[in-house]
Amino acid sequence: MVLKKGILKSCLPFVAILMFLSSCYQDSSEFVTTGADGEVGTFYSDVQDPANVRLFNSELGTVIETEDFSRIEVPSKAFVDEDQQLLVDEDIRLEYRILKEKGDLIRFNKPTISDGALLETGGVILLKASNVSRTLNYSLSPNKSISVQLSDLNPNDEMMLFYGDDSSSSYNWDLYSEGIQTAVWGNATDSIEVVGYDFEMDSLTWVNCDVFSNIAQNEQTGICVELPEIFTNVNTALFVVFKERRSVVSLSGNPDLEQFCDPYQMMPIGDEVDIISVTSLDNGVYYFGMKNVVLSSNNQEFLEPERKTIEEINEILNTL
Repeated sequence: MVLKKGILKSCLPFVAILMFLSSCYQDSSEFVTTGADGEVGTFYSDVQDPANVRLFNSELGTVIETEDFSRIEVPSKAFVDEDQQLLVDEDIRLEYRILKEKGDLIRFNKPTISDGALLETGGVILLKASNVSRTLNYSLSPNKSISVQLSDLNPNDEMMLFYGDDSSSSYNWDLYSEGIQTAVWGNATDSIEVVGYDFEMDSLTWVNCDVFSNIAQNEQTGICVELPEIFTNVNTALFVVFKERRSVVSLSGNPDLEQFCDPYQMMPIGDEVDIISVTSLDNGVYYFGMKNVVLSSNNQEFLEPERKTIEEINEILNTL
């Protein structure tokens, strides 16, 4: 018994070292901060406007004409409840969002990337259905779809349909359909002709109309951005916003380099971009950084964020 106690005492320092190393390993996905606490998720919740809402009866369906002249047509009896029971005569609350601007892609953290390839967006839409009190979520019936006509002043015949995937740490757009029809339709409210894309949604989720940028391999490069020590991948997010493309890319925090880098090395050489950083610290303190660069081979940049109000950040995002 005495021998066992002696062995235990001699092992305690070793166990303590193992526990310390284990804790270091678990935290390796985060940069080491110097007293600057915060969570960048707070930024997203503070800059996102409330969704648009339409209330209607499931028996009747509805047609929505949006402010950007897009059109959403929901058929009769389109929804089922969480037990997959058809909703025949129920009041439906439909939330919808349409993102067209690059600043909105940052606000909702929806970078234009599909499996490491750069996309150029023609518009993003989100639909969500529930009961009026939002205590029950609904989904589309398996044999129903929602018709969407998404406006675009300069429609691209090569656009494809992508569904959003947030199952990993980096948001991704999964290719769903390789053909989207361009269309012309009338807007009943303003009696005008609208051009854009015509497609069906068979799932209530984020959907994106995109085309691949198709950048040649020898014309792609990487980028890494360093910030002062208090700005980490816990409290800060970085984006690359393209001037001449409808594209936004997020940079991932690299705990080894303590920098934010493009993990795919897919930046097109010669493109002009704005590097954007947003930081949320405790007590409602925000920092914002912005730097204009022309991409060259293996870009190494340094960004010095400045303290801004959330209103000032929103104003800048509106100009992108």
